[in-house]
Amino acid sequence: GQGWGAIAFVREGHNDKASSTTMTITVQIDAGTTVVVCTSLGSAATQTIVSVLDNNAVAYDFAGTSHFSTTEKTWCYTKLNAPAATSIVWIWGVASVSNGVAAVYSGVDTIGTPPNAVGDTTGSSTNPSVSVTTQDANNYVVAVITTNGSGTITQENGTPRLSNFAGAQGSRFITALDNTAASP
Repeated sequence: GQGWGAIAFVREGHNDKASSTTMTITVQIDAGTTVVVCTSLGSAATQTIVSVLDNNAVAYDFAGTSHFSTTEKTWCYTKLNAPAATSIVWIWGVASVSNGVAAVYSGVDTIGTPPNAVGDTTGSSTNPSVSVTTQDANNYVVAVITTNGSGTITQENGTPRLSNFAGAQGSRFITALDNTAASP
């Protein structure tokens, strides 16, 4: 939603790990901003998230998950009006390759979850798409796209905030995009 000012992208941070149960994403979070943080993990069939905390031990709120087979799953968490912080730490249950991105925005007063915003997707496509109906004019939609392998994202709409082939572990690709529309 948009209430106390225009929504604007501030910055992003990202990281990846070869095989671990923890990952730290370093990103400067200013007090009052909103953070969308997502990770892609292997061992999807048995994987669990233990915690998502900033460096002040503030917990982030679960936003949703989707998976692309039993080998990869993506989790997203958010924090509206986040306190000032310098990093976000993910802890999960089964050692796995991973990568993650945190996108920081100013001017956000609510976070909505349209019914079709999070879901399971399987298969392959050279032109994947996502369609989300916004609730109000000038809403922002943040999308995180992951794949089990390398890739390049060329968006038709929106602005890429990260296009990262995770080099340290070499088998997960993640990108973050956002977009806004003048009308719902």
